[in-house]
Amino acid sequence: MCPPIPSTQMDLFSDDSERMLSTANAKPMNPEFVAFTRCSERYLTVDEVAVRFSASRATIWRWVKNNSQFPKPIKISPGATRWKRSELVRFEAQILGERDASQSVISDGTLK
Repeated sequence: MCPPIPSTQMDLFSDDSERMLSTANAKPMNPEFVAFTRCSERYLTVDEVAVRFSASRATIWRWVKNNSQFPKPIKISPGATRWKRSELVRFEAQILGERDASQSVISDGTLK
């Protein structure tokens, strides 16, 4: 692996707003502008969503059609559909929370 090359470009994926430019005479960019330009959202293809949920592509599309809670895809262009990773993570957390809540109840209805 090659060592990193010093750059004067802003790292759009970094959370460190103080380390904007690496040249000694350059001024840091306005932190408000930096927070606005950071791109942390990732968009997943149907294949990536299928791998994430250990399901087939057909199952993912069936969930989109039949499960109102499953995140809706975004149509980018004809033949290009993506899901926001943040929405999928939120959906997973919701499902895990519901499953944990149902498992914490004993048969007589009391909590463990």
